[in-house]
Amino acid sequence: MELAAMDVKVVGLLLGLSLCFGNIQAQKKAPGFKSKSLVNQVVQVIKKKRSIAETENPKAVAAITTVLLGPFGAHRIYLGTDVKVPVFYTLTLGGGLGILPIVDLVCILSADDISKYYNNPHVFMWNAP
Repeated sequence: MELAAMDVKVVGLLLGLSLCFGNIQAQKKAPGFKSKSLVNQVVQVIKKKRSIAETENPKAVAAITTVLLGPFGAHRIYLGTDVKVPVFYTLTLGGGLGILPIVDLVCILSADDISKYYNNPHVFMWNAP
């Protein structure tokens, strides 16, 4: 399972659980409270979150992540990469004060399909695996 997909599922599950518990507390205070199964509420929240995640634009998410956290290699974590890549980005602040994230941003924005950058183990993203 990809790291990014796993993170989305874990965050969705945690968010769903917190929403369900908050929703249950609010419903208990409401008149005419009917008890719903916690499992059913969690499933409903996860389905809503999944539908939002399926409609996200990976190119836009990767570009925004590159702009905000590029020197730390966050966009490479989102695209799925080897552990050494974000460490290299962090230690060199993006390969010499931000050169690599700028080049990566150009590659992401100019690519028609960024799937070729998924799970790329190379430090330089534009190297094909």
